[in-house]
Amino acid sequence: KGCGGTDFVPVFERIKALAEEGAKVDVLIYLTDGEGFYPKERPNYPVYFVLPKENINVRYFPGSMPEWIQKLCLE
Repeated sequence: KGCGGTDFVPVFERIKALAEEGAKVDVLIYLTDGEGFYPKERPNYPVYFVLPKENINVRYFPGSMPEWIQKLCLE
């Protein structure tokens, strides 16, 4: 169980830097509880958060989890 303090931004920044160096980024799959801080801009690749079963239907505070994140359930 997480505590809601994950900063997701550095991962997205690192992926952006890798793409600028020529890496091909097709998708980001992140195993997480989904609670934390998100980048303000939508990336140009699909993002999937694999969430524990108990978090899949959590209603996050407005503005917390961006609508462009696809949620998948981990059973």
